[in-house]
Amino acid sequence: MEAYYQVAKENGADTEFLKDMNLVVQEIKDFQKQEPDRVRIPKLKAFEIEK
Repeated sequence: MEAYYQVAKENGADTEFLKDMNLVVQEIKDFQKQEPDRVRIPKLKAFEIEK
């Protein structure tokens, strides 16, 4: 979600949209902290990592 937010921001997304997206990103981070056993962060394969 953070990567999506950055792409949207870099491509000139509307300010209101960015505010809403920032709230979503924060909610996800909060959920990850509250429920670490229920959230699995996938590991990227070497070819999926941007350079």
